[in-house]
Amino acid sequence: EDYEPNLELVLTELSSHRIVGVHALSAPFARVNTAVMLRLEWRDVGGGAVAVGVGHCAVENEGTTDETGTESQDISFHGDPFLLTVYPGETVGETRQRMAGWLGVG
Repeated sequence: EDYEPNLELVLTELSSHRIVGVHALSAPFARVNTAVMLRLEWRDVGGGAVAVGVGHCAVENEGTTDETGTESQDISFHGDPFLLTVYPGETVGETRQRMAGWLGVG
């Protein structure tokens, strides 16, 4: 299927290696948190596309439980998060394959 993306430039707010806000360029600047890192990114706003934030993290102590039986994990975020467009009907596997192609990994 030949889909033409409808791209829009947005302003993302980044803090502690996470996306904490996304603003259309028409948004009032008073709503933007200027105390965090700001970045311009493209997102697809057409055809039911959804932009999701993707971050990089390391999970430690996976599957350990505390004295109350609650499972705990230590998650540390690193790297630069980004917006990933997910399209209607796309599976997790298809999205992963598309991302792997961009990153040049299997």
